[in-house]
Amino acid sequence: MRRNSAERQAALHRLIRAVVKHPRFYYHLTTIDGSNLPQFAAFRSICDIVTRKAAEKQMGQIGANRGMEWHLRRCFKIIRILFICHGNICRSPMCEFVFRDMVRQSGLSEQVAIASAATSCEELGNPVYPPARRILEQHGISCEGKTARRMNRDDYDFYDRIIAMDRNNLRNMCRICGADDDGKFSLLMDYTDRPGDVADPWYTRDFEATWRDVEEGCRGLLKDIKQQLL
Repeated sequence: MRRNSAERQAALHRLIRAVVKHPRFYYHLTTIDGSNLPQFAAFRSICDIVTRKAAEKQMGQIGANRGMEWHLRRCFKIIRILFICHGNICRSPMCEFVFRDMVRQSGLSEQVAIASAATSCEELGNPVYPPARRILEQHGISCEGKTARRMNRDDYDFYDRIIAMDRNNLRNMCRICGADDDGKFSLLMDYTDRPGDVADPWYTRDFEATWRDVEEGCRGLLKDIKQQLL
């Protein structure tokens, strides 16, 4: 039996109340693969508004209680990061899983959501390229289950930072998403002392050099994220 509009609205309100009461529920809901489906977009937007207003209201009430304010900020502030490369089988998945491992070791897994995507359709549905997977495994990092997907316009609204591997990626990101009006785009190596591009190992075949760039860039990004979460 199909629900009528009133029942659907009531069910949505129950979910929203659950989001406000349990912020971690929102984190898990919006970081599963299914949350990227278009039908979740409206719900995510509502959740964003409700959780933000709830946090602001509670922080205003507690005022001088700095310990509780810090706790609320930790509960409600989730930074969403999307790494981008051409095919989503080498550089961006390496970043996704290296950065996820760094975030886990820093105890920030519930405050930072991480994903990766391509600007092209060439590798859609394909797993991480074997040499990239092997170098991750050599450092004790698994990318099991990752398959390539292409970024879309909704990603610009959903993610807080969208980080490209090179300037060609940036140009393609602008074609897909339009102008970067909110200043979300950056290059991974912007977070290091040597800005530039992460060389594409698909062409260079030098996965060790790419690993070094990815690790250095991710460490710089993590430092920047920690400052934002303070």
